[in-house]
Amino acid sequence: MNLMFDFADKKILITGNTGFKGSWMSTVLLQMGAKVFGFSDCIPTKPSLFEVLNLDVKVQTHFGDIAMTNFISIIDEIKPDFIVHMAAQPIVINSIENPRKNWNTNLFGTLNLLEGLRETEHPVSVLIVTSDKCYENVSQLWGYRECDRLGGEDPYSASKAAVEIMVNSYFKTFFGDGRVNIATARAGNVIGGGDWSDKRLLPDIFRAWDTGEELLIRHPHSTRPWQHVLEPVFGYLEILSNMDITNGESYNIAPGGNLRNIPVIDLVTELSSYWPGLAWNIGLPKESIEHNLLQLSSEKIFHHLNWSAKLDYSQTVSMTANWYKAFRNGEKIDDLHCKQIDAYMSV
Repeated sequence: MNLMFDFADKKILITGNTGFKGSWMSTVLLQMGAKVFGFSDCIPTKPSLFEVLNLDVKVQTHFGDIAMTNFISIIDEIKPDFIVHMAAQPIVINSIENPRKNWNTNLFGTLNLLEGLRETEHPVSVLIVTSDKCYENVSQLWGYRECDRLGGEDPYSASKAAVEIMVNSYFKTFFGDGRVNIATARAGNVIGGGDWSDKRLLPDIFRAWDTGEELLIRHPHSTRPWQHVLEPVFGYLEILSNMDITNGESYNIAPGGNLRNIPVIDLVTELSSYWPGLAWNIGLPKESIEHNLLQLSSEKIFHHLNWSAKLDYSQTVSMTANWYKAFRNGEKIDDLHCKQIDAYMSV
């Protein structure tokens, strides 16, 4: 790994720590010897990776509404060295069904955190996680770069673009003295073991296999920049550990090599080789506001930090499929989870 900073014994506050990506981040940092703290509104799924990994007893978690919580008191209590802000309403369709909640969580929740950072006297380095959907999507064939226009046709995408603009304004207006170092990261479409979220492709595929029901695929040829969840997790830590370079910057975290432009049907077919009995059918497409084509360029993070994604398509799918298979078979998932992290770090 290229991490310039030793996270052992450092205090890291993770917002959204009970979610899928937050649980992976927590486990990685605990393996590094960090002191991990969390903030979340709830445990979002049943089962949940947070509980499966016993993170409820390993991480001191504050629960509350991120848009209403007094963050300066939490920051002053914990005195974190680092904050990773991942708390969000993460689903496009949910943002359409309940736009007010989407904006309250994504925009005003982040604003509340930024206000806490502005008011505290505690020095801290912060990473704000947004999304690959923060760009104005014009269905271009090449990857979006950090200098491309921000936008969003749905409330989720628009809220993530707004967060990027807001963070930049706080950096330039309030954080120029170096007390608060801050950067943003844009990634999306992660897969990996332990995601049980509603309205996401990989959990839907697993549930179909687990129950023996037929999976209905409505957009088989839509492509996404699939990547294993450990890619952005370690990308985020790379940004945090190099704040002398990354302060005030935004970075895409994108898959490399043969993971670009993978259609939905190809991912389903590949998983079926690990999960015998998985059955699916192609249904009539339903109206969707999401674009069929989306990919990012990660040239900036490579040139700034010499960071790039490690895993190819077969590694990404096999790690994901084997995790779920072990869970379904009742195996000790903590060991496999930690072994996958160790294996990734040794690549």
